Amino acid sequence: MTGRLAIALALATLVWEFWSRFEGRQEEEREQPLSTSADLLAKRMREQWQAAEDLHRLNDTHALSVAWRSDTSGLSFDLATVREVAATWEPAAEQPPNATAPPTNGDELAGEGADLSQILRDRVPTGRLVILGKAGSGKTVLVERLLHGTLGWRSEGGPVHVRIPLGSWPLEGPDLDSWMASYLIRIEPSLRYLAPRSHGKHVRRADALLEEGLIVPVLDGFDELPLSARRHVLRKISAALRAKQPLVLVSRPDGYREAVETPDGSDRHLLPGAAGIELLPVPSDQAAKYLRQKGGDWDGLCQSLDSDSTVSSALSSPLTLFLCRTAYERPTRTPGASPSELMDTARFPDERALRTHLFEAFLPAVYRESRTGEQPPWSATKADRALRHLARHRHDTASIVGSGTDLSWWQIHHLGPRIRRRLAWATSLVVAAPCVLVGVKNLAVLPSALFLSLIFTGMIHAVLRHPAAGRGPADRLGWHWRWVPVPAGIGALMGAAMANMHIETGYLREGPVPYAGFAALFAFLGAVICGWRPRQAERDRPVTPSSLLRQDRRTFLTYQLTWTLVITLTFFSMVAPPVWSSLTMLDRADMGYGELLLALGHALVYFTGFGMAAGFIAAYFQTACGQFALACLRHGLTGRTPFRLLVFLDDAHHRGVLRQVGGTYEFRHVELRRHLAAEGRARC
Repeated sequence: MTGRLAIALALATLVWEFWSRFEGRQEEEREQPLSTSADLLAKRMREQWQAAEDLHRLNDTHALSVAWRSDTSGLSFDLATVREVAATWEPAAEQPPNATAPPTNGDELAGEGADLSQILRDRVPTGRLVILGKAGSGKTVLVERLLHGTLGWRSEGGPVHVRIPLGSWPLEGPDLDSWMASYLIRIEPSLRYLAPRSHGKHVRRADALLEEGLIVPVLDGFDELPLSARRHVLRKISAALRAKQPLVLVSRPDGYREAVETPDGSDRHLLPGAAGIELLPVPSDQAAKYLRQKGGDWDGLCQSLDSDSTVSSALSSPLTLFLCRTAYERPTRTPGASPSELMDTARFPDERALRTHLFEAFLPAVYRESRTGEQPPWSATKADRALRHLARHRHDTASIVGSGTDLSWWQIHHLGPRIRRRLAWATSLVVAAPCVLVGVKNLAVLPSALFLSLIFTGMIHAVLRHPAAGRGPADRLGWHWRWVPVPAGIGALMGAAMANMHIETGYLREGPVPYAGFAALFAFLGAVICGWRPRQAERDRPVTPSSLLRQDRRTFLTYQLTWTLVITLTFFSMVAPPVWSSLTMLDRADMGYGELLLALGHALVYFTGFGMAAGFIAAYFQTACGQFALACLRHGLTGRTPFRLLVFLDDAHHRGVLRQVGGTYEFRHVELRRHLAAEGRARC
């Protein structure tokens, strides 16, 4: 008995020593200043800029330039009021020493191209700005240029401007602050570690950066939120803003006006201390130059751009100009179609009709023959049906994954609210019906049966009708050290108990070796099961959706194999001592070793099969490729999308329908997604 206690004490000491060393290293890393994390985040933002530079062709000399002026709609404060607000801050805000001279036209906020970052720094002392622009006016490109400019004049350890796509915020998910912190962790994974203890005991670095004002949120896609969420977010931001805390908000004018004004329109609650700019239409000469970059009969249309007509008003944004040039350039346009038909006022009486026509003509144009005469792998009809279904599916699942334009392959498995509701009721009926039938046959247990039915129904509806956003793609297996010490200690105790059981049954001799061996084995198995898990892939690195899927599949197979080995070793360790002790009692004449080996082989097959099944289930819930495979099968069998869905998305990216941002695809514009979703719903 004394020997067993000594072994248990030694094991406990070993676990405590390991945990102390681990905690010491964690504590040393934890006390690093937050400015270090801010610098790492700024480095990641520069990497994102390089990706966005290629994506949006920000330095392309032929790209359209975005211009703006001061807001004239009354949705923001004028500069005089902004300066008065800044003057009330303590210490008083000082004008930067290198402030640029005011323009000669008197509009201090007016500019074009890459001027916005300098204007924000030199002429807006509060650092708060509202950017207003109509759909397709170039807000995304302007925000990317703004972020790049702020990185140029940011000081070491200073605040970092970060684009926060509000449209991707799932309303049924975490609150806005928690989601923003999770979004920062996606950009820089080291922000998930704990902040110095001065900020709290269990505060992550991402949360501390937001709390300390080292993150300047650039809230993009504000108008993509529902109206109630817009008002809630704006009210929360206004209440939480502290003195000298900058902020940039990007929205369409109508969506922002609805959030700012009271329901009766009698009052406005503006963002405190925020100036505003509004994006200007593309000048007619720049629009004509942009259209003529591609071959086509553009002369008649370009001449009408100088007039005050429907077509000139509709073709005054970068989005509509891109759609028009794609639909009517010579290699892809419909035979017999001409850009001059857009001037037909009987066919296109207003801007909405003309924009709808351009959206309708876009997909057939990009899915015709290529310039080399090569036929696309999918017809325009099949591609149109698939993209409309994906856009509608993306819209229906906006409450889970957000209402943005991203189309991530690991989120396609989510079901829309109508399907989730039907599935929840059908599953509830299947589960509750047996309980009710048992209660009907035996009236004494009827109340208990009804009670259980209600509990099961509630649980099923809670799980199916309010699902979590799910896991993203995994990238390799790694040790999650915080989950290692306790499972390892529990495993060691279980191993010691297993050794004690074998000793008491006489299968093993008493001594320190069985205890130490079984304790070490089960401690290792416990550490592997709980601590050796898939790591989330860093999606904002230079990766592609295909590479993320390949990494996730490799992780799935590796994790399944790990569980298979662990479970096989666990069960085999239970039967190995009895089998070993029985070898000396075998009568070779009567039984022989063959039957024993056959029985061991059967047991090994059963253990391995059980381990593979358990590993498959564990890998399915720890990775994303399994759910994506089921989604591809479900959509493919119904004829809504091709079975090789990722290949189809990649082809759509190369044709300009989607764009690739890191490991995700996005619809080229939110208006394109909305148009496809509306048309897809109308055809259902």
